[in-house]
Amino acid sequence: MLYRTRFSARVLSEIPRLRQILPAVGAGPIPQRTGETVTGHLSKQTEITGIITALPQELATLTRLKPDRGACVEQGKGLLLAWSGMGPAYAEITARHMVAQGVRRLVSWGCAAALSPQLKPGDLVIASRVGAEQSRFDTDRDWTAAVLNLLSGELKALSGAIACSDRIVANNVEKQAIFSRSQALALDMESAAIAAVASEQQLPFLAVRAIADPADMTLPDAVARSLKADGTVDLLKVMTQVAWHPGQIPALIRLGLHFGRAQTALKQAARHLERIVSP
Repeated sequence: MLYRTRFSARVLSEIPRLRQILPAVGAGPIPQRTGETVTGHLSKQTEITGIITALPQELATLTRLKPDRGACVEQGKGLLLAWSGMGPAYAEITARHMVAQGVRRLVSWGCAAALSPQLKPGDLVIASRVGAEQSRFDTDRDWTAAVLNLLSGELKALSGAIACSDRIVANNVEKQAIFSRSQALALDMESAAIAAVASEQQLPFLAVRAIADPADMTLPDAVARSLKADGTVDLLKVMTQVAWHPGQIPALIRLGLHFGRAQTALKQAARHLERIVSP
């Protein structure tokens, strides 16, 4: 009984800190729509750029609007934003929806896992190509070069391949194996799906990803086992996992801080958003 009392006290003492940090990795309720959802009135324009993120927290680095998942919102003239939910299926659906809205350029924006041990949380990867071994897609060379030149003076930004997976790769050993096979700098779940739609529609494609978890980090089970279908984290499940396995608390805090650095880098990059979408 004494052990359990101490155990509970330790967990309870960390809950306020975890609640502050976990939103960086998608915890908390799904935001409700407060901005205008575009219904096609931009389709007459010729140069509409669509930016897709997986999570609402990533979208928040670009706008204060809080759309529903998959809904496009206008951010200034000729720019549509949306968060798709995590994974290639959601990303493809959102990319196709954007094309139907008249988008003529597509951007994958958000966080990624490092595969290269040289990359640290907050570093940016401006992809030269994205995809898995079976299907790879080149990004627009001139657009990528212009964005890399624009951002590298202020942030650590590198150009290289981003590998893509249809599931979360949580284990550092598996990340190292993917790096050995592909030599890709980073890993995400959505860029290849967005690039495939861009390739099919013959549209320019760009991918801007900030490193969250470093190559040597294994994601805590409390996060890996608490993800909802759209990629957000069920905070109650996280707390239940932590209650039974409080040794995960330091790793959760580190992960939250890493995602915070990634979000900060994306916000810094977003200061140049007008030039990024019009290089």
